[in-house]
Amino acid sequence: MDKSLFTRTLSAITCLALSYNLCYAEQVIRLTPSDDTYCVNNSTPHGMEATMQVSHNQYGEWQRVAYLKFDISSIPSQVDSVVMRLYTDGWSAGDTKQHIFRLFTVIRNDWAEDDVSYTNQAAKLGGLVDSPVLAAASPVGEGEAFGPAWIEWKDANLTTYVQDSVAVGKHYLSFRLREVNIVKTSADKTSVVHFHSKENTSGFAPELIVYAPDSAKPLNPDTIPVVHDSTEARLAAIYLDGEPLEFFNPDKTEYHVCLPYSTIAHPVLTAICMDTVASYVVADNMVTCTSLDGQHQQTYSLTYEILPKMDLFLAIGQSNMSGRAPYDDATEPMEDIYLLTPEGGMEISSNPMNKYSNIRKDLSVQGMGPHYQFALTLRDSLPETTVGMVVNALGGSSIVDWYRPGKTLYDSTVVRAKKALKWGEYKGIIWHQGESDKTQAATDNYATYKSRLRTMADSLRADLGNDTLWLIVGELKPKEENVPFNQAVIQVVADYIPYADYVISEGCTLLSDNTHFDEASVKLMGQRYAEKILEHVYPSTDAPSGLESLQAMSNAKKILSDGQLLLLVNGKKISLLGQQIY
Repeated sequence: MDKSLFTRTLSAITCLALSYNLCYAEQVIRLTPSDDTYCVNNSTPHGMEATMQVSHNQYGEWQRVAYLKFDISSIPSQVDSVVMRLYTDGWSAGDTKQHIFRLFTVIRNDWAEDDVSYTNQAAKLGGLVDSPVLAAASPVGEGEAFGPAWIEWKDANLTTYVQDSVAVGKHYLSFRLREVNIVKTSADKTSVVHFHSKENTSGFAPELIVYAPDSAKPLNPDTIPVVHDSTEARLAAIYLDGEPLEFFNPDKTEYHVCLPYSTIAHPVLTAICMDTVASYVVADNMVTCTSLDGQHQQTYSLTYEILPKMDLFLAIGQSNMSGRAPYDDATEPMEDIYLLTPEGGMEISSNPMNKYSNIRKDLSVQGMGPHYQFALTLRDSLPETTVGMVVNALGGSSIVDWYRPGKTLYDSTVVRAKKALKWGEYKGIIWHQGESDKTQAATDNYATYKSRLRTMADSLRADLGNDTLWLIVGELKPKEENVPFNQAVIQVVADYIPYADYVISEGCTLLSDNTHFDEASVKLMGQRYAEKILEHVYPSTDAPSGLESLQAMSNAKKILSDGQLLLLVNGKKISLLGQQIY
């Protein structure tokens, strides 16, 4: 070919390529899992471990199968392609068969990494699906060594699975990863492959990588539909001083609205009609919408309650603070105890109290936590005090994401916690966390963990405007493996953090998952947290008058303090002569 012709042709191709790229920009969305775990043999959840183990075995209970869940709400409606990638420590040469890893769908997306085990995986995940195969990966041949390195899964089935899930409005999407072959090492042992989980400190968390046109936008499920119906008389939204009425439902016509103690006038009401050409009027805390034909009306009434200034408490940590205990006998509203709502309002509290957390796992796994009995004990011990609770916990979380501004869980929690400041002032923080970090923390004799916990306490105090805000931390569950952490971190917390104390977990028992406190134990832990707050924050609280209340005394316990025999009644220490000790 003529050299000049070749040059001109190459230039033309380059220009066309550049033109295409300018016209078609692509965005890359990288998602890390909200949950990842693996299952093998027993009822122990493995979602807080640094790696996910995968292997095949002729005995089903010894198969190691990994599960991953991603929040896909940020994925736009148009998707070009999808890649899943996981980082592995690899394997040595000499394995008897080729490693082939297949990716499958999962039916349910409401599971949590600290709640799934071998014994309940079928129920929690909706059954085990073996078809279709979304993608497969086999990075090297039989007997060859591999890694440490990334392994990628990419296939049209994987892309279609994500596309279809986005199209139907799914918020989460789950995957199952399993080994195809029974692979043995040269020493005739099962070859177990370790993939780094999101908890791993390597920084190589699993990724779901989505490629989409740059112009594609996420679906907005909250868009109010435009309706043109001459008989439509419902409202689409009500606004109080320009802010949307929280939990508004066009078919619900009566609302009780709590207002902060500093309120001096009722809010100004405005609204939007479901049919944009209908009309509405406001009178006497009521909004009445009239349909276009004038024949139909719907009236919405609001009643207001200005609450007293509250004593606020922040409850944070991982799953044993979120709460996993059943609450079938504790579903009633908690009279005179208030819970912060997602938009910064207050409502009468009820279980599960972690339901409004902006970092929680699926609502279906939220149960009773220690904050329940904590709040009840404070209410009963402080009849002149209004208790306000801000609960913001995440199962399986690490202190790495909690300990300072700039960390995801810290920032998300402070956003919520500051919303509560218009309702009162903070009096204490209760913290229960450490299961995710105890192994790594031991590698430097817990120095890093303790430093981070101190940093978190200092940062929260600064952000919440109270330099002497009390922090009460809880021992991990009473198991031998937790003794070193409890002794080195929890029991000595007052030595390295001012205005801090701890509660013991002695006497607590666990659910069948062998991980989470049962109902009796979350109540016991909650009572212990409250007793510490009463001791440090309300030392001059009046004791009950004498011993006349048999009902109160039925809840009393004898305790020994500084050589004196005392009674503990509703969190207050009383001598047998009726003299209050503090």
